[in-house]
Amino acid sequence: MKIFYLVLLVSAITFWSKNTSAQCSGGTFYETAVAPTGTAPTTISTCNFAGEYNTITGVVAGSTYNLTTNPAACITIHSGSQSGPVVAFGTSSVSFTAASSGTYYMVISTNCTGCGTGSTCITTTITCTSCGTGPCASISSIPGCGQAFTITTTGASSFVSTLCATATPGLEQVYSYTATATGNYSFNATSVTGGGYVIGWKTASGGCSATGWNCVGTATTPGSIGSIPLTSGTTYYFIMDATSTAASGLTFSLTCPTGGPTVAGDCNVAANVCSNAAFAIDPNGFGAINEICDPGTCAANPAVNVSGTNDGCLLSGELNSTWMIVNVLTGGTLTFDLGTPNSTTSNCLDWAMWAYTPSTCANISAGTQAPIRCNYNGNCEEYTGLASTLPAGASDMTNWEAPLNPGSYTQYLICLSNYSSAITTVPLSFGGTAVVSCSPLGIESIQLTGRNDLGYNTLNWVSSSELNVDKYIVERSEDGVNYLEIGSVSAQGLSLEALSYQFEDLQPLLKETGYYRVKLLRNNGNSVTSNSIAIEQEFMHDLEIVKAYPNPATSNLTVLLSSKMETAYQLTLSNLNGKRVWSNDQKIKKGLTAASIDVSQFQGGFYFLTVSVDGKNVSTHKIIIE
Repeated sequence: MKIFYLVLLVSAITFWSKNTSAQCSGGTFYETAVAPTGTAPTTISTCNFAGEYNTITGVVAGSTYNLTTNPAACITIHSGSQSGPVVAFGTSSVSFTAASSGTYYMVISTNCTGCGTGSTCITTTITCTSCGTGPCASISSIPGCGQAFTITTTGASSFVSTLCATATPGLEQVYSYTATATGNYSFNATSVTGGGYVIGWKTASGGCSATGWNCVGTATTPGSIGSIPLTSGTTYYFIMDATSTAASGLTFSLTCPTGGPTVAGDCNVAANVCSNAAFAIDPNGFGAINEICDPGTCAANPAVNVSGTNDGCLLSGELNSTWMIVNVLTGGTLTFDLGTPNSTTSNCLDWAMWAYTPSTCANISAGTQAPIRCNYNGNCEEYTGLASTLPAGASDMTNWEAPLNPGSYTQYLICLSNYSSAITTVPLSFGGTAVVSCSPLGIESIQLTGRNDLGYNTLNWVSSSELNVDKYIVERSEDGVNYLEIGSVSAQGLSLEALSYQFEDLQPLLKETGYYRVKLLRNNGNSVTSNSIAIEQEFMHDLEIVKAYPNPATSNLTVLLSSKMETAYQLTLSNLNGKRVWSNDQKIKKGLTAASIDVSQFQGGFYFLTVSVDGKNVSTHKIIIE
C-alpha cells in the first residue's frame, strides 16, 4: 500500500511538473504596449511584477517579435486572452512570429516550472526583428493615384530573389497604399532605365516580409503594367524589385479604376470623378429640378466670366446637366481636359465650377455661391477645360480657363451643360501636379473594442483615416438603444493613416453589462458612428482598488475603489520595507468611490497601496512616487 501511494505521489508530481512547465497563464492585468513597427523597440519600464500580464496591441501577422525581461523572468505569450493558446514560452528572452494580427498577451512569472509570482520590478523590451530587415525598414506611402514616384537602385539584395518567374537580384523598394475604390488598378511606367523592375503586391495585414508577394508584371519599357484587384479601405504593399544589380531607374504612378459613365441629373446626386474616367452625357433633360438661375440674375451664374476669357458662365442656362465632384487628395496645380481633341464636331460644352462643401448644392439653388471658374463654350469644338496654354487638338483659347492651385483635401463641383444635346461620350482627364482621388474624401471607419479591467472599462478604437475631424465622443447605454455622452477625446484632425485612441470609463454602470459606441465629429458638424460593443462588469473581491493614478505620482494620488456593498475600510501606504507611512479609515458606499492622497511629503521610490477590511488585506497596488 505504501508503494502504491508512493507511485501515485510520484505520478502526481510528474503530471504537475509537465503541466506547469508547459505554460504560465492568468495573472492580473498591468500594462499595455503597442508593438513596434520599425527597428526601435518598445519598452514597458514601469514596475511590473511577476504574476501579472501585459497586453501587446498592434501585432502584425507575419512579423517576428523578441521579448526580453530585466531581470530575467519566465515569459508566456498567449493569443486570444491571458490564458489562450500559447505561441511562445520560456525564460527571457523568447521570440514568436505572429500567425494573425491583433492583440497578444504576455504573462510574466519568476520561473517556468512553478509559474511563481514576485515583487521585483521587471522591465520588458519588445523588438520587431523582422521590421528592420530589407526594404520593409523604409516603406513609402502612395497617397493617391496619378502621383509620380521615381526610384533608382544600384546593388544586390537577396530579400526577394525571384518574382513573376523572373530573377530579381537587385535592390527593392516597398510602397503602401490604401485603396479608395474597389476595382482593378494598374501601374503606369513613364520612364524605365537599366534592366527594369518586377512589381509585386499583397495585403498589408499579412505583414511586410519576403514571402507572399503576388505578381503584377515587369516594367522594362514605358506603359501600363498589370491589373490588380483591390478592395476599398484595404491597405496593400507593393514591391519594386530590380532585375539587375547595375544602375536602374523607374518613374511610375498608380492608376485607379476608371469611373462612369455618369448621366445627367441633379446636384445632390453628383458623381465622384477621377482621372481619365469616361462620362456619358444624357440629352434628355437636366434631372428633376432646374438648380441654376437665369444668366446674370444671381451669384451662382454671373453674366461676366469670372476668369475673363469669354462671355459669362452658363449663358444658355442649365441644359442636359451632368454634375461631378472632384476630390483633390494632394495639392498642386490642377488642369483638366473635357471632351475630345480634334473632334471636328461643333458640340457646345458649357460648364461652371464651384468650391464644394456639403452645402454647395443648396447655395447654388439659392443663387448665393459664385463659381471659381466657368466657360461659355462660344467657339464650340467639343473640347474645353482648364489650361495655361492651348492644348494639342484645341483651336481657340477662349474655350479654356486658367488652372487652379488647390490645397490637399479640397473638393470642387462641376456642372457640365450639354447645350447641343449631343448623344456622345465625353472623356474627362486631369493634369497638373495635384493628385485627384477616385472616391470621396474623409470616409472614415471606426472599429471599437473594449474590455473590463476589474472595476473600470477600457475602450480602444482605430480610425481608418481623418479629414477635418474635431473629436471623438464616447457614448454609453444601459440597454444598447439609448446612449448618453460620457466623455470625449480630441482627434489629430488630418491623417491618411489609421490612428489608435483609448478612453477609460472609470465609473461604469452598476449593471452586469454596459454598452458603448464612439462618434467621430467633424469640424463642419457631420459625424460617423462606430460599431457598438457590450462589456460585462467583473470584480474579483467585494472591495478592491480599481485604479490609482497618476502612477508615477508627484503630488496628488487619486485612488478609485469599487465596492459591492456599503462598508468600512482602511487605506494604507507602505514602503518596500513594509513600513506604513500613511493610513486612513473611511466608509465606502456601493459602487465606485474616489479617494485622494497627498504624496508630496514622501520620499521618492516604490510603495504598496493596500485596502483592508476588518484588518484583512483585500487589494494591493504598486505605486511609484517621484
